[in-house]
Amino acid sequence: ALAILQLAAPGGVAAGERKTDGIGRARLAQAAENAGPRVPGETLDVRVEGERISVAARGADIRDILAAVRDRTGVAIAMDGDIRGRIDLTLSRVSLDELLRRLCRNRAIEYAYDPERKAYRIVRAILPASSPAGAAAPVTAAGNSPPLPPASPDSRAARGAGDPASGKAISGAAAVLPPGGTDEAPRDSRGRLLYKPREILVKFRPEAGAGEIRALHAKLGGTVLKALPSARLQRIRVADRMSETEALSRYRASGLTEIAERHALRYPETGPDPILPNDPDFPKQWGLHNTGQNVNGTPGVADADMDAPEAWNLPPGAGEVVIAVIDTGVDYTHPDLAGRIWSNPVEIPGNEFDDDHNSFDGNALIDDVRGWDFADDDNDPMDRLVSSTDPYYGHGTHVAGIIGARGDNGAGIAGVFWNAKIMALKAQSDDKNAMEDFDIIAALHYAATMGARIVNCSFGGNTASLSEYEAFEALRQAGVLVVAAAGNNGVDLDDLQSPKTYPAYYARHDYDATRPALDNIIAVAAGDQNDGLSSISNYGQTSVDLMAPGVAIYSTLPGNSYGYKTGTSMATPHVAGIAGLLLARDPTLTYAQLKAAILSTFDPVVSVATKLVTGGRANARAARATIASVPGDITGDGLLNLADAVAGLRLMAGFPSERFKNPDLDAVVSGGSEIGLAEVLFILQSVAGLR
Repeated sequence: ALAILQLAAPGGVAAGERKTDGIGRARLAQAAENAGPRVPGETLDVRVEGERISVAARGADIRDILAAVRDRTGVAIAMDGDIRGRIDLTLSRVSLDELLRRLCRNRAIEYAYDPERKAYRIVRAILPASSPAGAAAPVTAAGNSPPLPPASPDSRAARGAGDPASGKAISGAAAVLPPGGTDEAPRDSRGRLLYKPREILVKFRPEAGAGEIRALHAKLGGTVLKALPSARLQRIRVADRMSETEALSRYRASGLTEIAERHALRYPETGPDPILPNDPDFPKQWGLHNTGQNVNGTPGVADADMDAPEAWNLPPGAGEVVIAVIDTGVDYTHPDLAGRIWSNPVEIPGNEFDDDHNSFDGNALIDDVRGWDFADDDNDPMDRLVSSTDPYYGHGTHVAGIIGARGDNGAGIAGVFWNAKIMALKAQSDDKNAMEDFDIIAALHYAATMGARIVNCSFGGNTASLSEYEAFEALRQAGVLVVAAAGNNGVDLDDLQSPKTYPAYYARHDYDATRPALDNIIAVAAGDQNDGLSSISNYGQTSVDLMAPGVAIYSTLPGNSYGYKTGTSMATPHVAGIAGLLLARDPTLTYAQLKAAILSTFDPVVSVATKLVTGGRANARAARATIASVPGDITGDGLLNLADAVAGLRLMAGFPSERFKNPDLDAVVSGGSEIGLAEVLFILQSVAGLR
């Protein structure tokens, strides 16, 4: 049975530019033309291992790459004469479908069903030009990393209030500025210190010389405790004779600094632990699959969950995704996290040498095999070895388990995303009750440098930090999605008098007049098993994006144990796991596409309809269904059956289509942009085995 899939991306050739063959495809050249003489330095190596293709190209013509793939795979690939351009491209063991997606936005693909493999395979591909004649779509890739979104010279100016991706609040909101005052030890509403006593953070101007900086420190009596040269940032202990306020004033007056601010503290956003049952298994994970079962003494409401099993039943993604967890550390020896911990592919354990030569910010990170402990400056990001009664006991391990605990292994629990690779970045020492912003900033730089695609931030504090804001802006420039806890003060963040929680508040509010909200951040509130907003969770109709399970969440704890925790810290990794599911299926997704997929597929929830930006709870299946799976799959369940034909007829007849949040327009065979009779006939013929 043959299935024809027509993909027509925006930005393709305009209608009427070339004649078509009646189904929306241009008449295409049936063989690759010679692209012309080789250029100096051009290299091309295409290798095929089974169904996996590796490409190493430098300055190679796109047509040469496609011709080599055609010759080595035996798949008929016909190219439009307008496809041309030279690119650098490195791909390792990718599928043919992914390679074609990387190279051509517009493509018509013919599939044949293989009964032995019980799957479709590509037998022919027709590739029209993806851009106007003479222009080739830019392709840049390194290793298996997807291309990052191009940055405009003035990317800030390009994000206006009318742009849904800008992250700006629609209604007016106060600028995010650090609080003033002369109190040297201010505390938040829960009695916790807002700042590290006797310390400040200073970012020096690019033109400031090392000698000038040393002289300034000597004059003011400041002691440099740590430095982050790539950010021109220093952590400074102020002189005993001087207050923090006076030190800030004098550093600012020197003319050598861009930023001088108090050293903010961040706290893991976890609530009190409820009573623990002693037999861990999947039914305790109501957030993934809620049948109304009694969890930790509380009955739930059926389907008040993220539809995780339904997401897992969709065709899985083959790729692993690196997710950085900046937290109290991770028990990387936990059996349910075995194989789920990121491993530095270059570093050789135990040789006392910085094999990857990352020399992060001038300091060689020797044996950073599975991450780094930035709080203690060592290579062991093990979770805090403290009493189980400590409020932050096992916080990072609990978060990591929610994201990526091994699923379907007959033991323990199941994470949201079973192919996660957890990059453990420790930012809180075992003997301290707070994370220091300098260590968080260093961890953010490491995550961006070492290839994390998603960063989980299950922590927060009530003060803004420009140094921290810039670190998250750097992640945005690197194409990294950040998922952040909305905070556990139980307040409306839209209320200008309420304490804010950072970094989550950066997601929807400008730092100041020149520094816009960061659209690569998703702010997450915590919900319970009855679809209610947790009493401790922050919220805000223009400040917090959506809700995820965050009350009585069962997950991994240090020492091969498990337990319950509550808070927006627990809600956040649920959303990070969903993002991982999507990236595994399509690693070319940008942070903006990931965020849009998650925020556009929520389940509406009455209790938060006017309290959150989306007014609903995250849904893993609906978000995952936005990534095309099977040609003709309108309902997004990963199958092609009569339900899709019925859905197509309903759409044709104009019936409400709320059930079909993502009509799979990849099924379109008539060249149009809507489901019509041709699509329904295609589905029926496929189901009947006539295609």
